[in-house]
Amino acid sequence: MRKILALLFVCAMALNACSGIPKRGDAAQETDTDAREETAASVYNIDFTVPLYGGESCRYAYGTLNEGQKDLYVKIRDAAAAFKPYVETPDEAEALYVFQAVFFDYPELFYISEKPSYSSGRLYFEYVFPEDTIRDTFDALDGAYERFVSGQITDGMTEFEKFFNTYTYLVNITKYAYEEYELYEAGNFTYDVYRVMSAAGPLCDNRSICTGYARATQYICQRLGIECFTVKGYGNEGDHYFNLVSLGGNRYYSDTTWGDPVGSDPDIDYLTYYYFCNTTEELLRTREIRSTIPMPECTATEYNYFVYFDLYAETLEEAESILCREYEKGLREITIKVPYGDTGDAIYEALHAGSLYSAMHDRGIEAGDYRIAYGKKSQNILIRF
Repeated sequence: MRKILALLFVCAMALNACSGIPKRGDAAQETDTDAREETAASVYNIDFTVPLYGGESCRYAYGTLNEGQKDLYVKIRDAAAAFKPYVETPDEAEALYVFQAVFFDYPELFYISEKPSYSSGRLYFEYVFPEDTIRDTFDALDGAYERFVSGQITDGMTEFEKFFNTYTYLVNITKYAYEEYELYEAGNFTYDVYRVMSAAGPLCDNRSICTGYARATQYICQRLGIECFTVKGYGNEGDHYFNLVSLGGNRYYSDTTWGDPVGSDPDIDYLTYYYFCNTTEELLRTREIRSTIPMPECTATEYNYFVYFDLYAETLEEAESILCREYEKGLREITIKVPYGDTGDAIYEALHAGSLYSAMHDRGIEAGDYRIAYGKKSQNILIRF
């Protein structure tokens, strides 16, 4: 893996099925009678109901569909939740489009591939988890969620506080899954690869690649009643997945994977909030949106980490004041956010030239030397004393 202080991961969503996992075979050649029998049967012989949490109010993509598409959405969702091999639907393009809405709305459907197939009026699901792992994975996810709630959620918390704790918790418990990432890159999509691409990766195994980070974030949020969607995108020269989340009536982009960056030593954990609750404009500086589902223009800044915690400075004087305040709290590593472009560049240049020493001296603060780093695209200035 690359050495990065810029905090970026490359990952993508595997679309091929694992060997030995049920496929549709020659179903398209069956008679109408056989087709009805196959539709009635389940791919997996599992006698339990798949738990779907949060209701449709938490599902962003569902709200973007017209009434006919919503009917098909429910049909696809319910068939996948019952482990059916396919649904019958006459329009291939619409079937594939609505499937994407279902797939990225429901992290609970972790056992199917992102890409179905279509033949002779049928949309076929590709099942990528072995049957004997399904029930245990659901149980493990439920237990992981309950542990999270008992330790991180209290009565009276706001949506922001719940989401902030979700993001922080997932970064802190998860290690990036290097081995599975290498398998993924090589096109070797084993069960272990699919697992780190699901919510079970972070929540049950504490290992993940970007898809799993996004799916685990979504899984917790939706169970908490927060609308959250997994967005397919592109970043750092590869496919990438992150979240769209609704807080306080506004939507934001948030990237849990890039909040857990890796430096030269993979055993050292980092936690950053550079990509926590960004606007569309901020997102597009470093990533692209490649979702087939239309994404909103996010402009709110209230719940951006640096704005919310008063770490955003629009002038040099504000930057110096914030840094002095945080230093007096005992912090010796401080990150602030500045405006994008010339204003932010000027603030950085002044701080880099030593203006903070004078500001601290004027306030009677005795501080040693500091090092400074500037993330131009993320608008962040990091000071280490």
